[in-house]
Amino acid sequence: MPARIRRILIASFVAATAATCCVSGLAIQAPPPVRAEAVHPLDPLSREELAAVSRLLRASGRVSAGTRYPLIALREPPKEDVLTLRPGAAVRREAEVVAYDRDRNRTFEGVVDLRAGRVIEWNERPGIQPSLTLDDFRAADQIVRADPRWQEALRRRGIADSENVSVDSWPYGGPAPDGSRSRLVRAVSHYGGGESNSLSRPVEGIVAEVDLNVRKVVRFHDTGIVPIAPAAAEYRRNLIGPLRPALSPLRIGQPGGPGFEVRGSKVRWDRWRFRFSRHPREGLVLHQVGWQDGTRLRPILYRASLAEMAVPYADPSSNWSFRAVFDAGENGLGWMAMPLEPGRDAPENAVFFPAVLANHSGEPYESPRVVALYERDGGLLWKHYDLGSQENESRRGRQLVLGIVSTVGNYDYGTHWIFHQDGTLEAGLELTGIMTA
Repeated sequence: MPARIRRILIASFVAATAATCCVSGLAIQAPPPVRAEAVHPLDPLSREELAAVSRLLRASGRVSAGTRYPLIALREPPKEDVLTLRPGAAVRREAEVVAYDRDRNRTFEGVVDLRAGRVIEWNERPGIQPSLTLDDFRAADQIVRADPRWQEALRRRGIADSENVSVDSWPYGGPAPDGSRSRLVRAVSHYGGGESNSLSRPVEGIVAEVDLNVRKVVRFHDTGIVPIAPAAAEYRRNLIGPLRPALSPLRIGQPGGPGFEVRGSKVRWDRWRFRFSRHPREGLVLHQVGWQDGTRLRPILYRASLAEMAVPYADPSSNWSFRAVFDAGENGLGWMAMPLEPGRDAPENAVFFPAVLANHSGEPYESPRVVALYERDGGLLWKHYDLGSQENESRRGRQLVLGIVSTVGNYDYGTHWIFHQDGTLEAGLELTGIMTA
């Protein structure tokens, strides 16, 4: 993960929770009236519930100050319980937890019952390493920079300003050759040279294998000097020269406000009914999607999300052969979801929703404008021109879009659920960002 991206992530974890009223000169549309509703069993954990999870775990004596939490999220009740829930009945609220004891290199999975206020499951997973945390990235950076072999490898390549080299840690990508069950990462280097995009200037041939438990480089590979690109490939507007002329402004106006209604996490639009939540690993999740057919609500699907994303680079060279990342499971599309800009990342008529998650220390934080919900023109929905009467009948279509964008290193992944008026539900997946070489 590039150092620039890590800085953005760290900032997002500690960002203030106050809502921003204006971005890039565009006013953020106020959300439609959100009516009070009793908590639903599929609603994500609130800030108070997330804080209670950490507090209950510490009180139980099962965790220490050095414990890190790769995952704290709602443990969804059984489907049957949700579907048969009666109005006014008690709602089950449980949290699933993945905890990593750094000092003892031990991984635990547990469940916290928030209504009972106690830990009801706690099991060690021997030999299992959970996803990397910010502490791991920071530690690997420090360990590699202190290694004399890395310093000498840079000098051999004519790099004297090591402060302009970013150390990017990747999941190990397979079992250790010595069978070690330690927490391992492979670290590669990029030379920024004082410019912003170091990813375009990899320091090829250097790979450091870091054992985060013993805090040392256990294997160092230098397969030879490869020329470094003479200049960074910049992407910022003020650095790449003139852009092609912009088109005239396109404004989307809804004088009567949005055509959807939000109650808690439930959305009503046209004949569609659904819930949504933000999950630290999966990102955007749909729940209980249905279609109102007269007086009957027809169930379409119970749950939908982007469960995993595999990125195999398929390059056999030593710098790349281990890079086969699972960006959802190993990085977390919810953690990596960045705030969206009105008028750029989503249209000006979009309504934005925050995400409340727990950081790797177990403390809740809020990231603003993570989810966008908006209507857009859907093209021609239906048309017929009668030749006899020379009368035309047309129906203009509209679409409802629910989206999130997750930045993982140089990639920006867009996940969008698109609801059509003809009963079609479309999953839109977008890949953008910048290239790495």
